[in-house]
Amino acid sequence: MKRLLFIPLLLCFINISGQSTDFFNKANHFMLQYVNYGLVDYESIHSNPESLNKLIDEISAFDIELSDEMTLKAFYINTYNLLVIKQIIVNYPLSSPMDIDGFFSKTTFNVASKKMTLNQFENDIIRTGIKDPRVHFVLVCGAQGCAPLPSFAYKPENIEQLLIEQTKKILNDGSFVILDTLNKRVSVSEIFKWYIEDFTKEGETVIDYINSYREEKILSDYTVSYYPYNWKTNSQ
Repeated sequence: MKRLLFIPLLLCFINISGQSTDFFNKANHFMLQYVNYGLVDYESIHSNPESLNKLIDEISAFDIELSDEMTLKAFYINTYNLLVIKQIIVNYPLSSPMDIDGFFSKTTFNVASKKMTLNQFENDIIRTGIKDPRVHFVLVCGAQGCAPLPSFAYKPENIEQLLIEQTKKILNDGSFVILDTLNKRVSVSEIFKWYIEDFTKEGETVIDYINSYREEKILSDYTVSYYPYNWKTNSQ
């Protein structure tokens, strides 16, 4: 009896593993083909949306019940980025996501058999479930104010290392964290204002969080300000 029970469990594991590998490989190929230096070739995707539509179908059918933590984290991040691209393609041509009423808050998508908006997905599933501030540097909202979208997909086997690398890269970027040493000021993305509770846990300040990934540390007596978010579409 124990042997008979083991066989279906093994088959189930192979099924889930195969599903995961297939999705991440296809997502990786898509990003490599259509993303360059953080900018997306929306025109080409719009002309030939087949590969994107297949990924959206896989997102809808993805079985997360037996997925481990790293698989879920990678799936959620890739899924958010792909759904944003899909939303831009549906409304193409588009100068800014903010030009569409309800871009993030009204249009629903099917994620692992559950319908949700992009806002619900980000706040109720990703931020609540993962509880990792670094996701703010890998979730790309289709605008130039976001962290640049990489030309690869995040995979379970490399998600942790890539989260570290991407966070270090963006927080050491002088155009994202702008220092004014003369006036002792640091100007940062409004991401730090919108999600300040994610970056200031256990008594930490925004500067504390940024310094944990920076090579050139910001002095604690610097004043923090927020520069306007660039909502122009991250289009090639």
